[in-house]
Amino acid sequence: MNEWTRYRTDHLFLLVGTNPLPNYVAALLLAKDDCTIHLLHSRGTAEVAVRLKQAIQKRRPQGKSPVLREIDESDSSRIGQKMREILQDIKGQASVGLHYTGGTKAMAVHVYRAVEKKFTDSVFSYLDARTLSLRIDKQNEGQTKIIPVEQACEVKLDDLVALHGRALKPFEKETCLEQTYCILAKLHSTHPEVWREWCNKNLRREKRPDKFKSNTELAKVPLSDHDPVLTSLMTSLGHPATLKDIPRPNGWDIEKLAKWLDGPWLEHYVLDCIEQLATSSHVHDFGMDFKTIPEQQGFQFDVAAMRGYQLFALSCTTAFKKERCKEKLFEAYIRARQMGGDEARVALVCCYDDAVGLRGEIEEAWFTEGRVRVFGRRDLINLPVCLKEWLETAN
Repeated sequence: MNEWTRYRTDHLFLLVGTNPLPNYVAALLLAKDDCTIHLLHSRGTAEVAVRLKQAIQKRRPQGKSPVLREIDESDSSRIGQKMREILQDIKGQASVGLHYTGGTKAMAVHVYRAVEKKFTDSVFSYLDARTLSLRIDKQNEGQTKIIPVEQACEVKLDDLVALHGRALKPFEKETCLEQTYCILAKLHSTHPEVWREWCNKNLRREKRPDKFKSNTELAKVPLSDHDPVLTSLMTSLGHPATLKDIPRPNGWDIEKLAKWLDGPWLEHYVLDCIEQLATSSHVHDFGMDFKTIPEQQGFQFDVAAMRGYQLFALSCTTAFKKERCKEKLFEAYIRARQMGGDEARVALVCCYDDAVGLRGEIEEAWFTEGRVRVFGRRDLINLPVCLKEWLETAN
């Protein structure tokens, strides 16, 4: 029996805030099979409560349907009166629990007081985002109980997205051209500017560098293995004479290959690294080119992974200039926090030469200590080891 099961109750009250994830986890861990789950929401979080109800029902199809209950978000007398009305309907020896991670401070205080006054053996709980642990106060036990739940509740990427009222586009789980991206990773660990110069010169239009050349022009791009820096890459490709001679995955045209060589190869390399360590590091869901529907104001990550109920989001760029790297990391950090809450962890995989310095600068400016990591050019060769350490020590 898991340690938290002894704190499961017949009635579980959840305070609904803007982030539904903690309540979703609490419902799965702390509700008995026949539990009545009460979703206490304000007018502003009614939609969040509806999505939370749907998600809980999907995960607990045999359980009772959660009950939506609107309460005031700030008025103490109204909160108290509403709670007295709700609690008087709970009869007999039923056990009662309150999970107060979400909601406003006023809701937490006054709901707590109402439950504590009515039920002397009630269970109060909070999900600590810093340590991924449940903190439980049971009135007759005195001392707070701290229970690690990092691996107790697996949440898939599509379930996490659904909590936010969105759907997930089919995302990639298969990598392509493995030998090529491994060599490119090695090249970028020392000379990222060399490949950037080659791509700009050979794959992009001279007068419109923001656009790629036509398929006809791309097919004729010569490939020379006389450049000592590019020799290993050309050898791995079988010494092709032109770009069109490179074997392409099924469904790829010459433009898609050119775009892949220009940058997305790094996402494939990162995904490969995640796949290598998934089992040993307890990563149960992961993918690449992660986008939600609708795309307007949606979520997008180059690579995303779930470890328990915690989101790990990775932004990938072959950029080696600091300002561009900071921009990419900031975008990923904002989106990851919106979707994964305080539990989310974010990393940038880039070609900047001072990853430690950049991380320190970001933590000081954004107050993100412990929540972000930067893997630079020196980390590319040993990226599987670096990612494994990050995943297992991020909390």
